[in-house]
Amino acid sequence: MAKIYGDEKTAKDEIAKIKALPWKEKFPYIWEYYKIWIVGTIIVAACAISITLSVIENSKPVLISGMLVNTLQSSEEEEQFTAGFTEYLGQNTDDVHVNLSTNMILTTGSMDENTYTTVQKILIQVAARDLDFIASDESVVHYYCSADEPDNIIYTNLETILPEDLFATLDSQGKILYSTDINGNEFPAAIDMTGTRFYEDSKIISKYCYVGCMITAPHKENFVNLVRYAFDMPLPEGTDPTAEN
Repeated sequence: MAKIYGDEKTAKDEIAKIKALPWKEKFPYIWEYYKIWIVGTIIVAACAISITLSVIENSKPVLISGMLVNTLQSSEEEEQFTAGFTEYLGQNTDDVHVNLSTNMILTTGSMDENTYTTVQKILIQVAARDLDFIASDESVVHYYCSADEPDNIIYTNLETILPEDLFATLDSQGKILYSTDINGNEFPAAIDMTGTRFYEDSKIISKYCYVGCMITAPHKENFVNLVRYAFDMPLPEGTDPTAEN
């Protein structure tokens, strides 16, 4: 049998010695000679638990991912929107993710540190198909829609993703924000959600809030559901909000 710490004692002898010690001496003895193994075992167990929890958390489906740009909030807490939208979709907040980045600043015509950080974050998330919508002021919408290269336009033409009747309703109410690309082509790029349920639940206090869907959005169906949620419209029967995951 293996020897312990170079002594001539076998593991069996060591166990017998520990058993023979008075209770008050057992722990000090074990800790003195085996603390490295005890601490090592605890660390390994903690890492295993952490990895397991991380895998479980990352396996939860994402309902939607958004970003608030140039949008002031009365509170940085977005739990009310997360809870409200999740409940609207018939899901449990413990089983899904709703990702919302806040406090992003983009000053058009400038490239200060905050603007650079926001532009890079948007670029990375759009390229990675990890961003569904941007809620912002009007300037951000036009900034991206009038990009020098057509490939840099990140806003989806809303007529291509919204059901015809839903688009017509919003357009007739003046809720559609049209923008023009570098070639002079006008298209519906965002929706005025000022004063809607989304606006209120996200604690937005900016004067205006325009929400557009990203051209690489991974959850376009749930963007449409976000529009319905914002304007207090019923969810169509048979909707599966996790189908796009």
